[in-house]
Amino acid sequence: MTLERITIASRPSTMALFQAGQVRDRLAHWYPGTDVTILPVSTEGDRWAGRLADLGGKGAFIKGVEQALLDGRADLAVHCLKDMPGDTEPTDGLTVVGYPARDAVNDVMVTAGGTRMHQLLPGARVGTSGPRRVAQLAAYNPALVTVPVRGNVDSRLRLLAERDIDALIVARCGLVRLRSADPRIGEGMVLETISTVRMLPAVGAGLLALQTRTDDEATIAAVSRLCDVHAGAEADAERTMLRALAGHCLAPIAGHADTVVQGKELRLTGAVFSPDGKTRLESTLQGPSPEAVGHGVAADLLAQGARRVLDDAR
Repeated sequence: MTLERITIASRPSTMALFQAGQVRDRLAHWYPGTDVTILPVSTEGDRWAGRLADLGGKGAFIKGVEQALLDGRADLAVHCLKDMPGDTEPTDGLTVVGYPARDAVNDVMVTAGGTRMHQLLPGARVGTSGPRRVAQLAAYNPALVTVPVRGNVDSRLRLLAERDIDALIVARCGLVRLRSADPRIGEGMVLETISTVRMLPAVGAGLLALQTRTDDEATIAAVSRLCDVHAGAEADAERTMLRALAGHCLAPIAGHADTVVQGKELRLTGAVFSPDGKTRLESTLQGPSPEAVGHGVAADLLAQGARRVLDDAR
């Protein structure tokens, strides 16, 4: 394969550019004769300071980047998979080629003073975004006060440094990537990894999606070399469940698939929560087919009453 240039579209945040840089470096390693560059693209989600639902949901973080592919300014887009909506059809003309090996799926609690999660006092203000985290935090300790926070992880960490909140919950993989890009970010703060039993991850946690134009066979061939088969199967299982549940941006849905039985089967755990955390519906299924496992978990959750819980959460 010979390609003179591959341009990677990415959101302009420090973390997003670091993620795109990892993909760029791997492509440059495999194809040393190809000029691989990054095109930062600002999206509506990056510019919006209000509620994500008021902007139309998670798709606000990818539309601008996808447009760079569609109009030919870029050949490849790197997205956090959990930023890609699960209740809409893929954009015409674009395809997700696959996913690099998965990073950590856990959430982490960050504090400035080293307080552990079980040590938080009643009324402690915990900054977090997303109904999935809010519901599970309320179930764990209803005496805590959740504070909605949006924006890049580094801006959220500033709220913690300025003592506007007592603790912050973010994705572990994102924070690790951010600190790899700039070790000064979060310096002196203490991280506590939250187990997936206590806080089930977001669908797509720890996964980067590599997206190209459907007709760009050369780029598809090049990018395929970066994709991990286990990550792809886990993503397919989780996203199948999400689509079957018709999960929207306000839906408190969690899901985590991992590869088991010597890499031949998947185990998927999915859960649906009421916003106050008082209701938790959960299902686990194992099998060789990502789609069958995803549909099976969704069907079990719906049989338990997930549709009512999700409709009430709107």
